[in-house]
Amino acid sequence: MNIRSAIASDADDVYMWRNDDLVRKMSFNSDRVDYSTHIKWFNEALNDDNRLLFIGELHEHKIGICRFDLDTNSTPLSARVSIHMNPTFRGRGLAKSLLHKAIQWYRSQEEDIELIAEIKPENKASIQLFSSLGFVLHSRSTALLEYHFY
Repeated sequence: MNIRSAIASDADDVYMWRNDDLVRKMSFNSDRVDYSTHIKWFNEALNDDNRLLFIGELHEHKIGICRFDLDTNSTPLSARVSIHMNPTFRGRGLAKSLLHKAIQWYRSQEEDIELIAEIKPENKASIQLFSSLGFVLHSRSTALLEYHFY
């Protein structure tokens, strides 16, 4: 698997993945995103120095996206991490490889940043995924589990 920075031509794929029923169910904002709103967000994200989007590819197929949102006001410095898979490749064990490679690349650029994943308690797949890569439960509420990677 390869990872690369997202580019403008990835917008339509990411749009379809984001509006997938399971992705919406596990997202904190479960509303369907309209195309014009998504394109505006995606273009802004590509030009935001504090947000990095990585696309995972396997044999020239896009399998998912991993996002890092740097919080420059946090002490210690932290970045929120999220991942969405192409529904076609869900359930094949590829999310772990994508997330692992994206974290390795991100940490090679930003070594001392604490990584934070916010997960719905019912999202067992994400809990298992982030835990398997060394994220540790930091706090919990009825609506949110927060995992940290130091």
